[in-house]
Amino acid sequence: MICMNIPYDFLQMMDTFIRIVEIGSISGAARDLRVAQSSVSRQLRQLEDSLGISLITRTTHQISLTDAGRGFLPDCHRMIREWKGIEDRFRHDAVQPRGRLRIVASVGLGQFVLVEIAARYCRRYPEVEIEWNVDDGPVSVLQSGIDCLLKVGHIEEKSLVTQTVAEVRAMLVASPGLIAEMGMPSIPAELAGWPMIGVHPYFADSIAIRSHRGRASRVRGSRRFLTSNIVVARSAALAGAGFTLLADCLPAGLPKQIYYSTTYTTARRFSGAVRRGIGRPFGGFGIRART
Repeated sequence: MICMNIPYDFLQMMDTFIRIVEIGSISGAARDLRVAQSSVSRQLRQLEDSLGISLITRTTHQISLTDAGRGFLPDCHRMIREWKGIEDRFRHDAVQPRGRLRIVASVGLGQFVLVEIAARYCRRYPEVEIEWNVDDGPVSVLQSGIDCLLKVGHIEEKSLVTQTVAEVRAMLVASPGLIAEMGMPSIPAELAGWPMIGVHPYFADSIAIRSHRGRASRVRGSRRFLTSNIVVARSAALAGAGFTLLADCLPAGLPKQIYYSTTYTTARRFSGAVRRGIGRPFGGFGIRART
């Protein structure tokens, strides 16, 4: 066994050695590689120094392999071939993502909007398995072991990468029956006596809103119903339990809009594994499958 200190560009030196042998001269290998002849000579010398042997015998008009060079040449071909196989395999993974992608999304968007994007991604990349969960409660990317969190509103964990992907327009809504009973409000303050449906963790006792003209205010109702599920809040509002705030991207059958709308930021947060992963963008959100 030969013990040697292998330089970083050892594979490149072996490839240069193969070119010299195949072409039959150092100058010819330099022209083929489009580098200076001195660079080819230096690489050959460094390779021989690393191995501690002479690979080529040089004369004025030709070169010839030494016994050690003839024995080393097949090893060079094998190692170059194996390295190219490794490159090809990882290039394939970069183009064709594979593996399991664990995602937690906000309930409303995750159940009705984003899941359609996830389904298209699955059809496009059949070697990816998506584990899809919806949760509006606090979720720790690090502690839960998920790869990506798609959440409406503020995200607490500061150690991970966060990127805003969209804004969700929301509106104050109530059932037609409740509006008929209470009367259509003309200003937000008139909602003070209305029953309200809170959605934890977004709003419980009051709702921050912004008018179409950009005026900010806060609506306070009399909370009669509290849930952590936006879909439950939608059903409760349709049943007349109170007014609430819902995203306008939810499916048809929303309660009637009663006043101002506002916007919430939709953010994505990645684990380190996903940031280092190799893959193609997930729909318009750029999520990558973990290898």
